Amino acid sequence: MKTVEVLVEKGKDGVYWGTSQNIPGAITADGTSFEELKNNFTEAFEMAQETDSSYKEYDYNFHFKMTLKDFFKQFPEINKSSLARRMGINSSLLSQYTSDKPAYVSIERIKNIEKEIHKLAEELKAVSF
Repeated sequence: MKTVEVLVEKGKDGVYWGTSQNIPGAITADGTSFEELKNNFTEAFEMAQETDSSYKEYDYNFHFKMTLKDFFKQFPEINKSSLARRMGINSSLLSQYTSDKPAYVSIERIKNIEKEIHKLAEELKAVSF
């Protein structure tokens, strides 16, 4: 079974939009929260599978991708300055990557930021109280 990649964007009105990226045609959905978008996208995908047999080879393994800017809007609890310090990069540079008119960021840098965020998530999951 194939994974469906979904590009997630957050509009100025706060609505999340998801659009399939790697399948024939396009499946889109929206939601007032990221969770609602995921639920609505699943429903839209189910409807597409019912009407188009070419979607049968794809499963419900969705890979939601978003820009750095939209990620930090979704998770304002993550402090960009602290994350930049943790990574050893300039905090103003990370802020520039996530501004309304973002500075150029290489794919390698984006992957390093993603890796550090995933590492932080694993460390947090290991903590208990």
